[in-house]
Amino acid sequence: MMLPRLRLCIRQIARRLELVTMVQDFAQWLVVFVLNELSSISHFGKQITKAGNHEDANQSSGQHPTDCGGTDRAISIRSGAS
Repeated sequence: MMLPRLRLCIRQIARRLELVTMVQDFAQWLVVFVLNELSSISHFGKQITKAGNHEDANQSSGQHPTDCGGTDRAISIRSGAS
């Protein structure tokens, strides 16, 4: 008569221990995750961003002329234009 109740109590204790272990594992993971995120944020200002590949200096001269006719320049009025 006492044996089934004892088994039930043992199962309940085992489930609670599993739950406690899962919560502890999650808490440990959460602490590590937050510390890693904070570490990456603190090093964000130290990162150096390099622009493009500058192996060939003449490569971009044909692609981007110095006078590209943007909208910010004055419009010239030519004589004879209608």
